[in-house]
Amino acid sequence: MPCWPPRSPRVETFLARHPAEQVTRFGGSTLELTPETLPERTHIYVFEQSR
Repeated sequence: MPCWPPRSPRVETFLARHPAEQVTRFGGSTLELTPETLPERTHIYVFEQSR
């Protein structure tokens, strides 16, 4: 099933360089991070595009 809008190849290339457990795809429009909720290690949050 095709994704709409299409994902950027540059983003996908960047994400492919990182372990899957370091990447969270997020469907919302906001994300709140506080010092208490920050992950101990590097983590990548990807906001999915909305229509």
